[in-house]
Amino acid sequence: MAGFQARKDESATVHALLDAAAAGSGGALVVHGEAGIGKTALLRHVLDGRSGHQELHAAGARFEHDLPFAGLHQLCAPVLHRVSRLAAAQRAALEGAIGQHRTADPNLFLIGVAVLHLLTDLGAERPVVCVIDDAQRLDEASTQVFSFVARRLTGARVTLLFALRDPEPPRHPRPAPALTGLPRLALRALPDRHARALLRAELPTPLDPPVRERILAEARGNPAVLLEFLRGTTPAALAGGFGTPSGRSASWPALDDTAARLEALPPVVRTFLVLAAAEPLGDPLMLWRAAAQLGIDREAATTAEAADVLRIGTRVCFRHPLVRSLVYRAAPSVDRRLVHRALAAVTDGALDPDRRAWHRAQAVHGLDEDVAAELERLADRARNRGGLWAAAAFLERAAALTPEPRPRAHRALAAAQLIQQAGDPPRAAALLRWAEDAPLSSQQRELARVLRERAALGRVPHKQAASALLRAARDAQEPANAAELCLEALTAAMLSGPSNADGSLSDLARSVRATAPAHLGRPLDLLLDGLTARLIDGYEQAVPALRRAVDTYRHQTVTSADQRWMWLACLFAADLWDGSSWRTLADRQITWGQHTRALRVLPFAFSYRGIAHLHAGDFGATEACVREAATLDSFDASIAGLLLAAWRGDERELAAIRDARLHHTPAHGESRFEVVAQHASAVLHNSLGRYETALAEARKCLSHDVPGMHAFIGAEFIEAAVRAGRADLARPVLDQLAADALAAGTDWAHAVLCRSQAQLADGPAADDLYRRAIALFDACGHAAEAGRARLIYGEWLLRERRRDDAYVQMQSARDQLVDIGALGFAQRATLGLTAAGTSAHPRAVVAGPSAEAARLTDQELLIARHVARGLTNKEIAAELYLSPRTIDAHLRRIFRKLDISSRRQLRDLQFT
Repeated sequence: MAGFQARKDESATVHALLDAAAAGSGGALVVHGEAGIGKTALLRHVLDGRSGHQELHAAGARFEHDLPFAGLHQLCAPVLHRVSRLAAAQRAALEGAIGQHRTADPNLFLIGVAVLHLLTDLGAERPVVCVIDDAQRLDEASTQVFSFVARRLTGARVTLLFALRDPEPPRHPRPAPALTGLPRLALRALPDRHARALLRAELPTPLDPPVRERILAEARGNPAVLLEFLRGTTPAALAGGFGTPSGRSASWPALDDTAARLEALPPVVRTFLVLAAAEPLGDPLMLWRAAAQLGIDREAATTAEAADVLRIGTRVCFRHPLVRSLVYRAAPSVDRRLVHRALAAVTDGALDPDRRAWHRAQAVHGLDEDVAAELERLADRARNRGGLWAAAAFLERAAALTPEPRPRAHRALAAAQLIQQAGDPPRAAALLRWAEDAPLSSQQRELARVLRERAALGRVPHKQAASALLRAARDAQEPANAAELCLEALTAAMLSGPSNADGSLSDLARSVRATAPAHLGRPLDLLLDGLTARLIDGYEQAVPALRRAVDTYRHQTVTSADQRWMWLACLFAADLWDGSSWRTLADRQITWGQHTRALRVLPFAFSYRGIAHLHAGDFGATEACVREAATLDSFDASIAGLLLAAWRGDERELAAIRDARLHHTPAHGESRFEVVAQHASAVLHNSLGRYETALAEARKCLSHDVPGMHAFIGAEFIEAAVRAGRADLARPVLDQLAADALAAGTDWAHAVLCRSQAQLADGPAADDLYRRAIALFDACGHAAEAGRARLIYGEWLLRERRRDDAYVQMQSARDQLVDIGALGFAQRATLGLTAAGTSAHPRAVVAGPSAEAARLTDQELLIARHVARGLTNKEIAAELYLSPRTIDAHLRRIFRKLDISSRRQLRDLQFT
């Protein structure tokens, strides 16, 4: 979405054209700009945000350019069954053009009239939008027909949208003269701030500032160029510029003739271009100094610029980032070493020693212990500049240059450890195999075994990995390694099988307690204490240990080794109903992960930060966190996305996320994901008043102890059970919730407990509990929970026949829930207001209502939704506290407003 923030005016232009066509005044628009500037994306973005139209598509293609009417056939193929409605001459002309029968020379006028009438006839039913992409590649005949139609759409509910690429200098492809004279919309480069926003959205981890500026300058505001470059560049090169240009080959207009153009240049110019490609910062002063080292004068630069390969201003920029990669990869290795040697010579070793060492390393042919030792020594400095990937790149290159087997293995193991933390297990495994080919000391063998077992977490089910990790812990000679392996074994088992019903987790925890060394005083040892206590002794007894771990991570400075375990402390905070620590720890994990580029922790950190935002009622911030997590890993993004969809009452979105993930959920997360999905489903069905279904879903996950979900499952079950008339099922769950909440001792825990207790209480006691719950939720800043508490309180007041008091709570709940976007619960509040005999405040309770929904009152919309769910009038009457006769009267008005005549047609409009 970041790129579209800069396209508001352009989007508005397209929207206005479509609105005019829907009102009966059709038209055409040619959206043009350079390749990758976002023409197709803009049209798709606008059309995806609208409903009620039918789309037809065609796209020009190089291999169809000489086939007359190929584009016309694409556009008309889906509606050929309508051709029979045309006049005989028009029908014959169109059928002849698209090859349905042989014909003499085609009559372009008759064909154009036929297409115009065909589209106009379609538009009489629903507005028609024809999208013609890559219009510069259309065959000439189709272009003439489309141009003819585009000029004659007045009075038709038809829009023609062309996406046309501008010619690229110095080449001049065949223009599209037939489209000249049509209204045009030029897409220009993204403004700098929007290009930066797009870069941040796609790459949330920080970049070395000079590298970032060079990337932005080379992309020149072209979103597709920027995204293509990011997909093909190594993390080390992005983080600190410590890499070589390695963008993958791509099909891109800018590259069509680049290789041939490079080959035609003089050798000295090609060497100059390799030098520019190897210099990662785009610094012209550095380039001139290195060129002087090689005896290359400025005439080479003039020739390179004249060939339109690069330009030199305040920054050295290739005309496309992939041209930089192409230049570097096409150069002989001897030339690459030559230019790196020159760059090393002109880099100040005092001011920029890590950059100088990196260039020296790329200049080496064969092995060199001096350079390898320098890289190893500077790895930490590189890490401060570009995170884990940069340090790993230094150590990996150091290992490659090391002549002696033992130090080579040591450096390879250190690189593998960093790469594993950064989130690339396959690459780490390759380095492990390399290291294990050398003779290892006992300490090195142990480290290799530890890294190998950790790598297994991504390849085998976590229960299997847990057993292997525990065996490795028993064999470990270093107490620190043993403790961390024990913690990894426990968390692996918890993530794979959250249920402890069979005692397997507690048995594993006892084995861990027997294996783990004496407490070493590190924060991660506190995590191990808390987790084993919870699994062996139970939640209440474990609370002090959980609290010590959370407080330590929140209030003390921790080492990098401990920092990577902060996610577990974050889960402990969630289970303790400690919202402040939860948010603080998630924020710190994000900051640390971004600074070090530890990509493995970032998806989780963003996801759990998003869930914290959710409970606070900031659904927009939750959605932003989901998007950030999705750029890195869709599994953790799916968990936050499930809960967001549930609170929004968006049944389709929840089902889509659930179905998509269960088709390719990794073995290590299937059980965890399914429990979260069941809980989210219970939230959604509770919000929509489907209490029996909510109870069934909540029941499935009640016995599971998913880290980070412990605080929420019980309360959801209690609400579903009470409202489904099964208070007997709720009472034992309430007893356990009371014990857990009192042990946790936070205001949030007490608020959840009071709300749950109130649902099983009567009279003044219930009234007092509801009020205390609302006050506590408000004090904690949990707007979503507070709105829900007001809703449940209002419903209780309604059952107590205190209609005036119920109205006050319901209206307050509805306003709060609509404001934050909890639309399912807001719908429940509207039902309550209707039952209280009041008119609901006229505020929308559906996100992005369709044109049909917008015609209905709130009450009519609710009835339409119930009908769409398949409920009878009698069932709807019971839900809304109205008579079946009143429902029938409303339904007749709904049919009249929507111009339909059956309940089936109402279901087809998809109001659910």
